[in-house]
Amino acid sequence: MLHQYEGSNPIVNGEFNPDQEWATATFDDDVSAIDNADVVVALLDASDQDTGTIWEMGYAYASHKPVVVLTVGDTFEYPINLMPAQGAIHHLAKNNLKTFDFYEINKRFYVGKTI
Repeated sequence: MLHQYEGSNPIVNGEFNPDQEWATATFDDDVSAIDNADVVVALLDASDQDTGTIWEMGYAYASHKPVVVLTVGDTFEYPINLMPAQGAIHHLAKNNLKTFDFYEINKRFYVGKTI
């Protein structure tokens, strides 16, 4: 969150408190980055699924960008929402991002519980 827009800091007195200018610029930059991407890689924390990340995944999917997801945590204890589970083209097995071939992205279904 820091340095996303003109070096401004949306954390005031230890709390997240962005002004409208910062929020609009950050949103616009995120959308532009997805528009310019060939692929979107998302990190989902099973125990704390970020709604912003899920929105970005949905926007990428709607923009016909392949979405590759690395999920961390126990997806049987903390199920993933059905929409990001189905919307990603590839769910990484363990943490094999380092060796993942982005030139040949094959469908790999989500393994875990969904809600």
